[in-house]
Amino acid sequence: MEPKIRIVPIVAAPGTGNQLFQLAFAYYLSKSIPNSTVYHFSIPEIGIQAHPEYESAKSLTPEFKLALQDQGMAELLNFLDGRSNALIQTTALGMNQKYFAESRTYLQSLFPTNKVEHTPTNELFDKGNHFLCHIRGSDIWERYPMSIPGQRAPKGFLRRKNPIHPNYSALPLSYYEEIQESSGKMPIFLCERANPTWYLNLIAERFGKESIMLSGTVKEDFGKLQSAHEIALGISSFSWMASFLGNAEVIHLPIRGLFDSSLRNDLDLSMPGRNVLSYRFTPHEWSGNKKDRSWIEGGLTIRQN
Repeated sequence: MEPKIRIVPIVAAPGTGNQLFQLAFAYYLSKSIPNSTVYHFSIPEIGIQAHPEYESAKSLTPEFKLALQDQGMAELLNFLDGRSNALIQTTALGMNQKYFAESRTYLQSLFPTNKVEHTPTNELFDKGNHFLCHIRGSDIWERYPMSIPGQRAPKGFLRRKNPIHPNYSALPLSYYEEIQESSGKMPIFLCERANPTWYLNLIAERFGKESIMLSGTVKEDFGKLQSAHEIALGISSFSWMASFLGNAEVIHLPIRGLFDSSLRNDLDLSMPGRNVLSYRFTPHEWSGNKKDRSWIEGGLTIRQN
């Protein structure tokens, strides 16, 4: 039998973006370890099917488990020294460009085609006149749990309060105005349905009702973000990963939450080699309710480059 190291990622976190980061890290391991193969899991909502032997490999007892990449890599390489066969389980996300920088082609290859199929957006969405803005919803609001775009959460879930992170938030409307003014283009807002009505109304009042496009399926939303020529990210691994795998000519990056390396020095989502413009904001501790309204309406945005 040919010597082989099997790398088996195990889903560790909800969300399409997080799971794509896990597969990117598993690919990084395979490039670092000779004679290794990634037995990747499925992400059915965007059409990725599992490796044919994934379920059987997942059911086996691993010789090594890797949970945190920065703390566990040295131990893993020491464990593999002199071994030609081993099964490694990993739950690491690898949200650092040293792990994902070379994974773009690999991740694209997992889709049925290199671009996720989706229904066309309306005729206003074109390269010359518009940029696409991802408006994250669900778990950034205290009344909404993590949800799947295009699907309503059960009524009982809507009564459950979430622990709100002070830096994972919606963004000031000045962020989109700054991009609009500097680019000369109009925004189109791809809004997750699990957003409070008052917030969507603020966007409509400022930019017009015709600027709002409500989310569809995960696959449709990912495809729209992937195909955008210019994209303004939300604080979201979903929109980050869609732009990373897409062909956007300009990517607007809000320096907040997981994109702010001053808060998480183990993360680096700077997307090297792409045309990325970054922005900072008036400091604000996010509450996930109407207390944030004044910051959303009046918070300042400062372009960094």
